[in-house]
Amino acid sequence: MVEIRAIRDDEWQQYHDAIGFGFGGDPQDSDEAVGQFRATNRIETTIVAVDRGRMVATFGSYDLEITMPGGGRLPMAGTTHVTVHPTHRRKGILTEMMRMHLDQAVERGQPMAGLWASEERIYGRFGYGPAVYSHELQIPVDVAALPPGDPDITLHPIDVDQAKEALPPIYEQQLTTAPPGRLVRSDEWWRGRRFFEQTPQEQGPRRRYVVAERDGEPVGYLIFRQMSSGDWSEGTTEIKELVAADDDVRRSLWNFATNVDLFRNVKWWNAPLDDPLVIEAHRFRRVTRSVMDTVWLRPLDVPAVLTGRRYERDGGVTIAVTDRFGPAAGTYRLDVTDGAAVCEATTATPDVTLAVEELGRMLLGGGAAALLARAGLIVGDTAAIGTLHDLFVARVPPHSPEVF
Repeated sequence: MVEIRAIRDDEWQQYHDAIGFGFGGDPQDSDEAVGQFRATNRIETTIVAVDRGRMVATFGSYDLEITMPGGGRLPMAGTTHVTVHPTHRRKGILTEMMRMHLDQAVERGQPMAGLWASEERIYGRFGYGPAVYSHELQIPVDVAALPPGDPDITLHPIDVDQAKEALPPIYEQQLTTAPPGRLVRSDEWWRGRRFFEQTPQEQGPRRRYVVAERDGEPVGYLIFRQMSSGDWSEGTTEIKELVAADDDVRRSLWNFATNVDLFRNVKWWNAPLDDPLVIEAHRFRRVTRSVMDTVWLRPLDVPAVLTGRRYERDGGVTIAVTDRFGPAAGTYRLDVTDGAAVCEATTATPDVTLAVEELGRMLLGGGAAALLARAGLIVGDTAAIGTLHDLFVARVPPHSPEVF
């Protein structure tokens, strides 16, 4: 009989190995690697399914904060490590683990959950909707002809110990002005996700770090890897993260990335949708772009998530939310004045009706209600759908720079 329960403290290595089996990888199993893994996971919200003494399914939850439109932050349960071994699929294990996870999130006061979906067909039935999209960019730098960097900005290579001191303050300073969808990073998160090399997601050459300064003050940074090929002159610079205070800094960091000797190609697997590079390049057709979904959001407390963000326009609408799997179902009145929202449950007749996963799509400003209505995913009065669209769409699309 399969037992679904919280992990025990002596089972972290087994849990670590079970995740690797579920995703078809071989995570580092050194004591240091498992220790870093343990530091960013909570034992009370880490769930396993055990059959005959073997873990056959895994499910984790990070305690995260995510930035919202307008610069505010909200707690979020970071749904992660979701695996079910092939021998135990179609037995309701994932459904039961998901229910435990969302119940725990509600008990912990987390008004939403979020994840990166391994498959797009799985998580909609649990109320998650794709809220953030990104570009994967590939650039042959010898033909793209990017603009030069700003001469007032200087770039300095730094080692990992210097990066540990320099990068977190730069990231934190820009959280309020960066696109929504950024995570607030703890010290443990920085150590395990940006400064620890033995991660299962990143095998290969070490990460390298460059800091941008203006008048001696740090204003941005680049994290990258240099991937060689059989021909030494055809290597690839792989961008892992680019953070810039403004477009002058961004152009200077891009100028560096596209001028590394022997690395005539640049790849960034997770670039913001609105990075102007795709129109700044003189031969912009040579910049290859692929769109991918990244963060999916699952509202749990509708008034909390709708009042936890700012709005660029004012207006009001009554929204009926359906939720087959969780606590978000109900009808809510949303009124926005001077960018701030009031949202309360109501018994009034709704203007529009949508599923909770569609609310998740729109929450960070990247999902367009008008488009969702055309797809039949939002129904209601045409004028009310227009109001909903105008309220939720943001001028800056959301972006999340990391997998969790």
